[in-house]
Amino acid sequence: MATTTTPAHAHVSHAAPGRRRGDVLRRATGIELIGEFEGSGFKEPPLLARRADGQVVQLTELLYEVAKASDGRRDVHEIAAVVGERTGRSVNADNVTVLAQKQLRPLGVLALADGTTAEVEKREPPMALRHRKALLSERMVNALSRPLVPLHRPFVTTAVVLTVAAFDVWLFGLHGVAGPLRSAIYNPTLLLGVLASVIVATVFHELGHASACRYGGGRPGVMGVGLYLVWPAFYCDVTDAYRLNRRARLRTDLGGVYFNAIFALLAGAAYFATGEEAILLASVIQHIIMLQQLLPLLRFDGYYVLTDLTGVPDILSRIKPIFRSLLPRRNPDPEVTALKPWVRVVVTAYLMTVVPLLLFLFAWVVIGAPRLVATVYDSFGLQLDQIRDAAGPAEATLGVLDVGILVLPVAATSLSVSRAGRALGRGLTRWSRGSGPRRIVALAVGAAIVGAIGYIWWPNGDYQPIRPGERGTVGEALAGMRDAPRGRPSFTTNYEERFGGVPTERETEATRRAERRGEVAPGTADRELMRWEDGAGETYDDTVPWGYETGPSAPDEGSDWTVSPVYPGETTTQPDGTTAPAPAPTYTTPAPTGTTETAPTETSPTEPAPTETTPTEPAPTETTPIEPAPTEPTPVEPAPESGETYIEPSPYESGTTTPTSPESTTTTTP
Repeated sequence: MATTTTPAHAHVSHAAPGRRRGDVLRRATGIELIGEFEGSGFKEPPLLARRADGQVVQLTELLYEVAKASDGRRDVHEIAAVVGERTGRSVNADNVTVLAQKQLRPLGVLALADGTTAEVEKREPPMALRHRKALLSERMVNALSRPLVPLHRPFVTTAVVLTVAAFDVWLFGLHGVAGPLRSAIYNPTLLLGVLASVIVATVFHELGHASACRYGGGRPGVMGVGLYLVWPAFYCDVTDAYRLNRRARLRTDLGGVYFNAIFALLAGAAYFATGEEAILLASVIQHIIMLQQLLPLLRFDGYYVLTDLTGVPDILSRIKPIFRSLLPRRNPDPEVTALKPWVRVVVTAYLMTVVPLLLFLFAWVVIGAPRLVATVYDSFGLQLDQIRDAAGPAEATLGVLDVGILVLPVAATSLSVSRAGRALGRGLTRWSRGSGPRRIVALAVGAAIVGAIGYIWWPNGDYQPIRPGERGTVGEALAGMRDAPRGRPSFTTNYEERFGGVPTERETEATRRAERRGEVAPGTADRELMRWEDGAGETYDDTVPWGYETGPSAPDEGSDWTVSPVYPGETTTQPDGTTAPAPAPTYTTPAPTGTTETAPTETSPTEPAPTETTPTEPAPTETTPIEPAPTEPTPVEPAPESGETYIEPSPYESGTTTPTSPESTTTTTP
């Protein structure tokens, strides 16, 4: 694409003999004539010029040729002759004067009569970034982006895209997002780290644009922060990409999303290296940002992608006419007839790909909101418990900060839903303005959407914290959407059967605190969770009170046994009514020859009368289990009033448990 730049100093030619010299025209300082917009989707491609302030101006062929001929040496008569020769049209000096005075000088393309450049207010689009503040200079941006340029080489890009595709299949199809979300919510410090990574990733995103611009031959400008609508946002000036061909412009447009994908891969690599689930949430957020950036309805990256893909700079104003032209028996609007036929195909295909993905993401967020709120609530209670049990002011202060951080995910979800709702409301209002039937349809659509969201969010047993083992895959989300008419798509009946009895994080931590206080046996919380894991969630018995277990030799209902768990360090009631410390259990393991030996302990004699020389010995055969040595008398079953106890086996021991006398406890394993 050829460009023409105004020279710093120009010489003025002399007038032709016999004719009074007219006004000499010159281009404004710093104006750059870019030329035809390469790959344009217009039937008559526009010509572009770039001002010193970076503003790109579209010009017709006639205006462009007048600007090109205004080199500071020709007067209006000479310019008219040159322009007429180049365009094949009849142009006189008066025509050139009118074009210069009425159009080119107000646009800042031509200098004023005194040679100065007119002060032209830079025209900002309605949804442009405003109140910009540069943070990094052009020199610094180019220095930071230079080492990243090789990432845009074709073989590197191909490898990254294929790796991202495989990683996404694993993350969203197999592993799921429930685990990362649960880990971050129950560890608010990690959640804060994930949110901080979004800021780092945003800077990395802008470096993606800058490095892609450099790779294509352009020079990126400053990087800074501004206000987009009402939200702060980073930006990088890559206006120089307008000089590049379509391929280079598209690479620049997609450079930010491409670097988001690289950041997501780095987060995935960190997860595989550390095993920390919360790190994967950073990867999930980057995917959400990528989808948002590809939306062409606002001035995100998708707007510029679609602009350069179609070669139509103002594509945003033509999306609605393009969709209207798809209706049968409807004449296309002039905005559509000016475009090449393939532009409509590209715009329609792009929107039909991106918009359904965004709608699915929005529905996923709405459906998952009850689970998110319940998980945050459970974590909130957990943080309050930890604040109550804090060892000192420092630990309590950290707990208070964690409670404050927990507000962020709920606030972000509420903000996303409300922004989408406001955008939909504004769209329906504009569409129905001035038409009674359309207003009725718009009200009906709005009421249906609000009613559907209210129906899903109404408490229906689905405000349940995310349990260990839940995955949250795309497949599960689609299955939940099919159950949306039942009112609880995020916690279906099948999900309740699988995970309803699994302890929540707060319940698990409460049991661990009880373990530390000696109220329950050590390892009770972990055994409960592992019992569920062993059953893969399918055979978990949620009828058993959590925190207690029933071993394989537990007495049947109606037996004479009195069942109560006894743990080391507690007391037992003796036959004579006195109490004594509960003896520690002893265990036996198979001998290498197949016989069973008794592990030596201090409390393993089997006779009531203490002796010094009669330890417990196994039966002399290989197939006879250990039986207590006969004593006189030998109780087979204790009387109901004896107060003796039954020791429950650990689920991790495969042996059986024998009734114990007040003086001995012996457990054997086959």
